[in-house]
Amino acid sequence: MFATRPPRNPELRNVWIMANLRAAGSSYAAIAKELGLSRAAVTSAAKKPAISARCCSAIAEKLGLRPCDIWPERFPVVQDSNLTSLAKQ
Repeated sequence: MFATRPPRNPELRNVWIMANLRAAGSSYAAIAKELGLSRAAVTSAAKKPAISARCCSAIAEKLGLRPCDIWPERFPVVQDSNLTSLAKQ
């Protein structure tokens, strides 16, 4: 992969996502085929604030990241209190 953190600028972020998907051997089209959606649906989910959690999750998974790592303005980080309590046991 290239940079470990996606750019904050949405236009640069889209280029970063596409380049990193390509480096990982994937693309918006490949993700769309896996999800049974159109390439346009996956591309729109990556570029536009109208959230498609399913598409964003698939893109993030291909990049080895969480959706909140790529789109922090769309997906706030949620701490799982169960994980914290399990770690203390």
